[in-house]
Amino acid sequence: MSATIVSAVDVSVKDIPEVCYIPLKFIIAEKSRLNVRKHNTDSPEFIKGIKSLAATIASQGLLMNLILHVETVVDEETYYGVAVGYRRRSALEILLESGLITPDYMVKAIILNDTDALFASVTENNDREDMHPSDLIGAFTLFVERGHSVGDIALKFGYSSRYVNQMLRLSSMAPKLIEFLAEDKISVEQLQALAICDNHEKQVLAWNNSWNKDPASLRRSILEDEKEVKKSDTFRFIGKEAYVKAGGEIRHDLFSIDEEDGGYIKDPLLMDSLAIEKLEKLALEIAEKEGWSWSIGQLRLDQYGDDKKRFDFPSRVNRDLIKLSESQENAVNKLTIKIDNAKSLLESHRQADQRDHSKIRKLESSLSDLIEKRDDIYTQASYTDEYRSERGVIAYLDYRGN
Repeated sequence: MSATIVSAVDVSVKDIPEVCYIPLKFIIAEKSRLNVRKHNTDSPEFIKGIKSLAATIASQGLLMNLILHVETVVDEETYYGVAVGYRRRSALEILLESGLITPDYMVKAIILNDTDALFASVTENNDREDMHPSDLIGAFTLFVERGHSVGDIALKFGYSSRYVNQMLRLSSMAPKLIEFLAEDKISVEQLQALAICDNHEKQVLAWNNSWNKDPASLRRSILEDEKEVKKSDTFRFIGKEAYVKAGGEIRHDLFSIDEEDGGYIKDPLLMDSLAIEKLEKLALEIAEKEGWSWSIGQLRLDQYGDDKKRFDFPSRVNRDLIKLSESQENAVNKLTIKIDNAKSLLESHRQADQRDHSKIRKLESSLSDLIEKRDDIYTQASYTDEYRSERGVIAYLDYRGN
């Protein structure tokens, strides 16, 4: 029976940083540029956790060291930033302000160079819980600025090079959208869809103007270079004069150059932006005139999709419970007579041996308008002052551009 002999290997660990003690007054309280976790550090939960940690340190002392890096030197005194341990430093600040410790309180720490401190910050934060994408983008960017390659970053943190490249690509997005990412108002997938275009203005316009914000729709929106004037309800709504005045261009070909409503809209994002601006003004005018509490303008309204999650749409009110004024009741009675007459006339045309379909369509449209007018009276009567104080106005374009 043979045995496997394993020889001992002498492994030496080099350059282990030593723990030292630094007076609290030389450790900067503000968050360090090398501390990569920026997300939710001012939330109520975060602040509550710091207060709890302060109580623990007061009773047990500071059990874990901070990881510091040199931030600045003033009058031959070195001041340190906290790469790892921001919560502990914040808790010590609470104890300092409450008089439980002094500025000379000795803090257990390890001092690293900037690169190692940054690496420690990413490792510590990512091991504790998955870092927020906005923090990860900032961390990767800092490493690249310090001369590290994509492959080096991927190897250090266990990501694929493709993933690191994707996150670095997002660092060049419009600053406003990066802010939205940090605030969880936009997802990484949505941001990646907009990244197909390098123009910051177009990125923001595409985000603001898209009523459907799934990644595929955002990608289509930002790639859509031109729209035909004749087929654009949005263009008809804002008008050619407003579009051209704002710097918009219309491209003509040989077939459309002589047509008043011909050509192609070269900047559909600008067109959409102008439409939203006009809709917002209309919504505000209605809200101020009728006493609604808020107003908003958007290109489309999806009562069964995303907008259903954002808004509480009113349900139908029982008309028997609505109190009409005398003038409203008179108007309703007159409209009811017209509606009954229109229904009779429409039915007779439908029953005719020789049907005039063009005439029938006109009668149907006329009847629909009369019913809508009567419905509007009931709707307005149901909107009490209290009801208006809790709700607002949404101005939007329907699928006919109205």
